[in-house]
Amino acid sequence: MLNRYWASTPAFDLELKRYQLLAFLQRVQRGFEADKLYPYLTELRLQVADLRTLQKGREASHALRQGDVLGIDLRNAQLLRRVHPDPMQLEVVDELVAMALPDLQQRIHAGEELRRTLLNVLELRPVGLQPMHQYEGWLLLRDGGEARAYTYSIPWMVSSAAFDPATQVRTHYVTSFSWGPTSQMEHVRRHLEQVLPSPFWVATYALESERRLPRMETLLPLARHLLFERIAELTGPDGRTRPSATEGNPSH
Repeated sequence: MLNRYWASTPAFDLELKRYQLLAFLQRVQRGFEADKLYPYLTELRLQVADLRTLQKGREASHALRQGDVLGIDLRNAQLLRRVHPDPMQLEVVDELVAMALPDLQQRIHAGEELRRTLLNVLELRPVGLQPMHQYEGWLLLRDGGEARAYTYSIPWMVSSAAFDPATQVRTHYVTSFSWGPTSQMEHVRRHLEQVLPSPFWVATYALESERRLPRMETLLPLARHLLFERIAELTGPDGRTRPSATEGNPSH
């Protein structure tokens, strides 16, 4: 991946920096073409955030470098000041930021479009009856002839407008199951309850995909994304599931 501070670290060689950026963008593009969303989306967002911070810092630095008053701009009602020139290295940084931001934002847009497309062909569903507390439980994933069981937990609910939902859910791999024509997620849940009993009634969600997607780079992050949105939709301000949204109550 591209060093997070590549634009502001030596050497200040414009051609070298352009080559580094181009190589990174090509890697991202190949990843998206292979349906691999992560870590590319996260890396792109970090790069854009860092460059914007650098850009604001350079603007503040430019304001501080203004020197003696040379005159008055009556049309714009402002003073005209002498500006001390930047060192050549900082001019390279400015040019790099101006060049890189549009390309990185374009790749983010492409990644988000791919994510929306893939989310539209996936469906997360509850397996069996669900408890009132759904901030932790089982997440079952199937793609092709294998199903995998993960535990999940959501330490806190943060607005998905500010954070990527896929990063708000923690998962831990537990075990795998072979999948045949008669397999059902309900059977998987019952098996988990038998071999890994819990004193609590555990929420269980499943995501099945007929389209083969890279598991770690795409399928699991998208499952986290859907799970976060599902729990956020179902839970009230107190963190408990709204009664109208529950799947039912235990019969015992």
